[in-house]
Amino acid sequence: MTADRTTRRAWTVLSLPDAAFPHGPRVRVTGGGPVTVVVADGPGRTKLRLPAARPGATVRVTVTDR
Repeated sequence: MTADRTTRRAWTVLSLPDAAFPHGPRVRVTGGGPVTVVVADGPGRTKLRLPAARPGATVRVTVTDR
């Protein structure tokens, strides 16, 4: 995604099906500062606080199985 003022330090919820990530998701974010990852309030959901990034910067979220 391309960062703008609405993505800065924003919570983003990803739907990650248990079938695709049977051992749990490993989330990697590049293109900004530190990211906070928490398991959201239901199975197959992960919640991210995206890194602070300058508007126009590319932020890449990569999810793999553990």
